[in-house]
Parts: sequence; structure tokens; C-alpha cells
Amino acid sequence: MEKLCETRTRWWSCRKLRQNSQPNLEPSLEQMLQPKSPAVYAFRVKMLIALKREREAYQDCIRGLSIDPKYAPLYSARSCLYMFREQYQYGIADATKALTLDPNCASAYVNRGACYAALEKYPQAQADLLKATALSPKDRDAWRNLGSVYMYLSKYQQAITCYTKSINIDPRFASVYWDRGCAYRMLGKFDLATRDLGIAQALGYSKQ
Repeated sequence: MEKLCETRTRWWSCRKLRQNSQPNLEPSLEQMLQPKSPAVYAFRVKMLIALKREREAYQDCIRGLSIDPKYAPLYSARSCLYMFREQYQYGIADATKALTLDPNCASAYVNRGACYAALEKYPQAQADLLKATALSPKDRDAWRNLGSVYMYLSKYQQAITCYTKSINIDPRFASVYWDRGCAYRMLGKFDLATRDLGIAQALGYSKQ
């Protein structure tokens, strides 16, 4: 019989931009079309990633950094793009650069932790994600990734705690219900596992 869920599926969330890195007000159309500051480029990068136009987002990171090579959020954003490309060492390098410039850049810890986890460097991933959750306790992706690290370390109860925090932040984060269901299943809590897997599917999650 096929297993209900695969507990070793590789899936990591990453944060595109630090939450407070955006301008206080959305840029005007003119600013968006002809950006002159790294903050506006950062806003454009966020929009382009949402539209899955990652090549253009990458180019905007380069353009923004040419204006201000010390603008940490753009290094963090580019580390996320490297994560999408599975170029994890580049992602780690950019996230580390962001943290050198801004030690409180929570998104860089999330992204670097995700890259470390993808490389199966779980102690480093755990350390980064714990730092991310301390700096940004309302970041659903940080808690989700930390839970996934605990799954790989077979620390299922700790994984459930992290997944629950992620769900409390975003109750419609469908894939995390699936993750938590897998953790419950590993602990033999099949009723809870079935409940969570059902919620994930009801919210539109389809396991790849």
C-alpha cells in the first residue's frame, strides 16, 4: 500500500523581502517604471516574484544593488531567487552578505536556513531558523521551515509545535497542515493525522 504521506519530501519556504524593507508607501507608477532607489527595486522584485517572473526579479536585484551595494534586503531577495534555482551555495553567500550588512534581517536567516536545509546541513539550518523566529515571530515560513528541519531530525513533537505556530499565523497555509499531518502520523496519532491531511486537501493542497 502506498504511504499516506512522505515525511522526507524536500520543500522549503523562503522569504522574498524583509517585511519592513519596503517603502512606507507603495511607489507611484512613475517610480515603478523608472526606479531610482533600491527600495523601489525591492518593491518591484516582490511583485515580479509573485508573478513568477524570476529572471526579471533577478535583474532588478542587480540594478538596485548597483545604486546601493549595501542594501541588505536585495541580497536577501536574491538569495531567495537562488533558492528557487537550487543554487544553494550562492543563496547562502547572498544571505550571509545581507546579515553582514544588517544582523537583524530576519528574511536572510529564513533564506539561508532554507538553503542549509536543502543541502542537508540541519544544525546550521536549525540555528538560522531559530534566529529567524526570534527576530520575526509572526513569520509563517520561518516556523514552517523550522518544523521541517525537526522532521528531518526525527523530532516530531517539536515539528508539530512549529507547524502549529505557522498555522496559527496563517490558517489557510494548506501545505503546513499536510506537514503536521505527517508528523502526527509518525507519532502514531492517526486520527489527528487524518484530520490535518483532510484539511490540507480541502484547502487545495495537492502533494506533488
